[in-house]
Amino acid sequence: SKVDKAFLVVFTVEMGMQLIYHGYRFFLDGWLFFDFAIVILSWSLDSLSVLRAFRVMRTIRLVTRLKSLKNLLNAIFDVGPSVTATMALLLLIMYIYAVLC
Repeated sequence: SKVDKAFLVVFTVEMGMQLIYHGYRFFLDGWLFFDFAIVILSWSLDSLSVLRAFRVMRTIRLVTRLKSLKNLLNAIFDVGPSVTATMALLLLIMYIYAVLC
């Protein structure tokens, strides 16, 4: 628990420094806002042991630090609608085949 608190303090200091550096633009960047939300929720949910699993979301912060991982995640989200449409078409074909046979 002490190590967890130490990391939370480090992340909070980092958020403060980024807020000072970026100013109001801090809240316009989706990744920085995501980091901010994770840190704030980690402080808020500190006393609730049931919701401790939510802290695992902090590991997703690595996405904001590694440009290649960020590009990969953005590409996956960009392809999502096409994959969904393809899956819907495939399910429709399978349904028609099942009804006919």
